[in-house]
Amino acid sequence: MLPQVPPLSDEDEQQRVLLRYVSFTGCLSLVLGLIIVLAFTFWMQSRGHSDDNGRSDREGSAPAAPAAGPGNEDGMSDEQAAVPEACTLITIDDAEAVLGTPTELTAQRHDPAAMSSCRYEHVATAAPAQGGPSGSLEQDGFVAVTVRPDDVITDEEREALLVSGVEALPGVGDFAFRDGAVFRMRSLSTAVELELTLTDPDTTAEQLTDAAVRLLELINERILAA
Repeated sequence: MLPQVPPLSDEDEQQRVLLRYVSFTGCLSLVLGLIIVLAFTFWMQSRGHSDDNGRSDREGSAPAAPAAGPGNEDGMSDEQAAVPEACTLITIDDAEAVLGTPTELTAQRHDPAAMSSCRYEHVATAAPAQGGPSGSLEQDGFVAVTVRPDDVITDEEREALLVSGVEALPGVGDFAFRDGAVFRMRSLSTAVELELTLTDPDTTAEQLTDAAVRLLELINERILAA
């Protein structure tokens, strides 16, 4: 026969239950602690990964600075170089040499990417008598020049202009011609328009053309020297 175990007293039973409870709560606390530590570690790793991705996205999406084109600080290529300033191609001294004094600068505009214009005017000191000969009396005169960027003129364009019947001005710029009241010239990649009225009311068409050619030659020299 097996020996009989004496029954536990009430006090022993309470201690046994208490030990089981303490053991259970201790294990439960340990498990919860491990869960909290693991969760916190995972959260920190996830946050660090998100920050790295966000930083990379911000750095990767930052707009790149525009690269400056060769030989031009504004980023334009040589073919799109800024047009020269019209008032440096024809100065007030140049205008006075053609119009006389007093001559004043009356209008100017300069947009390096699109166009540049300059206008000088000479106000007549006396007007010709109505119905009488003009003599040496003056009329209002002006010089106006406008320059724009353009492609270098081709042989085909020259031929087309000549066929159209314009009055060519040989030896001026790459190509020059008179188009009605406007004198036009192409010099390198610059298109030039020149309007001119002299102060002498008896000026002939040939004299006007000669004066315009002198101004166009000055403009061409300054474009080439720029």
